[in-house]
Amino acid sequence: MSALTQEELYRQLYEEAPVAQFAIGADGHIHSCNRAAAGLLGRTVEELAGRPMIDLYADSPAGKDTARQVFRRFLDGEVIFDQELEMRRADGGSLWVSLTVRPLRDAGGRLIEGRSMVVDITRRKLAEKALRESEEKYHDLFQSAYDVLFTADERGNILDINRRGEELTGYSRQDLLEMNLLQALVLPEDRPTIRKVLQDIYRGRERVYEVRWRSRDGRVLHFEGATTSRRSATGEFLSTRCTLRDLTERKQAEAAARRSEADYRALVENATYGIYRSDPAGRFLTVNPALAEMLGYESVQELLGVDIARDLYVDPMGRARLIELVQQAERIEPLELVWKRKDGQPITVRVSGRTLRTEEGELTGFEMIVEDITARRALEMQLRQAQKMEAVGRLAGGIAHDFNNLLTAITGYSDLLLKDLDVAHPSHGRILEIKRAAERAAGLTRQLLAFSRQQVLAPQILDSNDLVVNMGRLLQRVIGENIEFRTVLAPNLGAVRADPGQLEQVIINLAVNARDAMPDGGRLTLETTNVELDQAYARQHPPAAPGAYVMLSVSDSGMGMDETTTARIFEPFFTTKEKGKGTGLGLATVYGIVKQSGGYVWVYSEPGHGTTFKVYLPRLEGKAAPLGKAQAVQGSLRGTETVLLVEDDLAVRTVTRQMLQRQGYTVLEAADVESAVAFTLDREGPIDVLLTDVVMPGMNGRELGKRLTAKRPAMKVLYMSGYTQDTVVRHGLLEPGIAYLQKPFTTDSLALKLRELLDAAE
Repeated sequence: MSALTQEELYRQLYEEAPVAQFAIGADGHIHSCNRAAAGLLGRTVEELAGRPMIDLYADSPAGKDTARQVFRRFLDGEVIFDQELEMRRADGGSLWVSLTVRPLRDAGGRLIEGRSMVVDITRRKLAEKALRESEEKYHDLFQSAYDVLFTADERGNILDINRRGEELTGYSRQDLLEMNLLQALVLPEDRPTIRKVLQDIYRGRERVYEVRWRSRDGRVLHFEGATTSRRSATGEFLSTRCTLRDLTERKQAEAAARRSEADYRALVENATYGIYRSDPAGRFLTVNPALAEMLGYESVQELLGVDIARDLYVDPMGRARLIELVQQAERIEPLELVWKRKDGQPITVRVSGRTLRTEEGELTGFEMIVEDITARRALEMQLRQAQKMEAVGRLAGGIAHDFNNLLTAITGYSDLLLKDLDVAHPSHGRILEIKRAAERAAGLTRQLLAFSRQQVLAPQILDSNDLVVNMGRLLQRVIGENIEFRTVLAPNLGAVRADPGQLEQVIINLAVNARDAMPDGGRLTLETTNVELDQAYARQHPPAAPGAYVMLSVSDSGMGMDETTTARIFEPFFTTKEKGKGTGLGLATVYGIVKQSGGYVWVYSEPGHGTTFKVYLPRLEGKAAPLGKAQAVQGSLRGTETVLLVEDDLAVRTVTRQMLQRQGYTVLEAADVESAVAFTLDREGPIDVLLTDVVMPGMNGRELGKRLTAKRPAMKVLYMSGYTQDTVVRHGLLEPGIAYLQKPFTTDSLALKLRELLDAAE
């Protein structure tokens, strides 16, 4: 085979070249093209030869105009590099090309033709178009997003932010681009969190968090944030990308709900919610940790192995009835059921949810939410009990003042008559019975005030063990010889703050109640111990609060009580004893004294298995004072001092004046505040004691005492009342340094209190 000539070689290279090439004459017609060019346009070499080059370009005005500009530049002899044009294929389709044209001239400089190389860039143009559309779409999404979208550098400087960010913050985009998150927007309290977020993002960790911003007008904006990092192909950190969901309205609604439901929340704050899915056969498919904790199981896995009907329901048929009830329902409205924990303890739960079904309606399971309402139900029972107590308590407090005034007159006059009459006088015994009846009425009033928590207490730091030991002989006499009495006293018992006399009354009342439950004899045990009440106990015994307590329990081996009786045991006037054998105020008094002392009392009993009362009093760190006997007043109870008596009730004022005069005192008698003030201002001689009622029209006794002692500093004050209304006594507790005489009183009790006050060292 003969060797190719140089011309044939160049022609072969031209025709076989993989890149499309054209030879274009000065008139713009195609002189020649190679097969790659023909293939690019879907034509043959013969079809393209002689055709105007401009006919191959797109028909759009812009496309033709660009082609004409390229041709003019070619005629001017300009070398054209990488000019992008749209060309037409034979099948009507189009393609984008990159055109390079190099003009060729003869020796005289005349343009002969142009050599053009055409590269198909359709794919690149489509990719660029897609990229532009994607960027435009991203930009539209970025700007129109409901959430705040922004980017920031690792120091928190904002690089870009969308319109939502402008709308919520009230700042312009330009203002925001000049801001640093930590310095300008994020609340100071949240800045440590955001610093940590930025550090984590810089290290490549994604974060979800909550943050608060301050808007331009000072409002606090709440957001839930999700943040990722943007990095280069080499892993270099470029920026932080953040999405903030506006939670402000939800947070405001939650805050409003918390404010409006504060009282209700106190009842249910310990409620636990569980979620589970089960099949119709009673097997758990999924459970959450809260349900496992609610039911006392160690883990979710342990609870998954439980048979619902057998292991959860107190009544095994309970679940069968539930399924029957919701067989045709899609949603399960709240139902109350009694379940049991792993330890067998019953709990009341409220369940709601939906049934799971196939498209054909076949029941495949349940999806349920469980709320433990045991504490709530107990609270409701406690509330009903408290309302009953409160109703009678209001009645007791309302009548106590007037009733005790009447009893003061009856007791006082009876006492005066008894002192005037010889024991042998025919009327002496009758008057004595009148006095005793009045004293019983006074005792009844004290009990009413005790259970309604309106009595006067003089608390001190004491050791309950000392109290029990001191009461030993008395308790043995109270319960009788046919009952075995024993004590179990804890060493190192903590101190409590209580009125020793009232705490003794609690123990006596409980002992008497135990004695009556053991008519044929038995065993009474009085025990003390230090205890710690935890959250679990508090949930089961509302409204008890967790903490350190001293427990005083009184247990008997008597007949016990059923649940119905136990539920009402502390109600005033409720009694199981025969008519005339009890007032029904003994345990109500216990309840009132314990509650007024800041403690709790619970009863545990079963028919035939005895009863235990447990009293819990807050444990103190201080050291208890030794219990001592009251010091007797030395010498006579008579006096010669001047007493200013202020009492608006005529009967009480008259009998009190007579009591004082009988004891030798000079009495200035005032029926109202104005008269008392006048005595203080007008009298030149001394007034040694102001004896005033606490509850009076116009001004209470406490205010009167302060007013008069300001004018006569040496004058001492003795308050008397049957009901204080929180003026001398704060929440039932006698303030230190206050001399107080409880109505009704006798001549001797009045004289004793006066001598204690007058003879006390300054």
